[in-house]
Amino acid sequence: MQPPILVTGALAWKAGHTAIRSGAFHFCQTADDLAYQDLQRYAATQAEHYLAEQAHRFTIAPEHRTRLFAVYVRAFCNGAFDEAMEHDETAGPSET
Repeated sequence: MQPPILVTGALAWKAGHTAIRSGAFHFCQTADDLAYQDLQRYAATQAEHYLAEQAHRFTIAPEHRTRLFAVYVRAFCNGAFDEAMEHDETAGPSET
């Protein structure tokens, strides 16, 4: 039995929200604007942890592991962006 892809995506999306909300990950602007790449690296690390946990519960075929990894990273990033956008909207307009 394999971990379901939709469940993996949902968990990753929630984890992305939590990472932003808790401060575990925060976006940093750089001269080269590498924020998305930083988020992808962070999400990849989280995906590895998730897959290591799932390996104790399931036998995961290599091709399924690759799909789960990709789904996790993408959903995590989407969740993080969603949370960041929600946070920006609630901050209100900036005074300049």
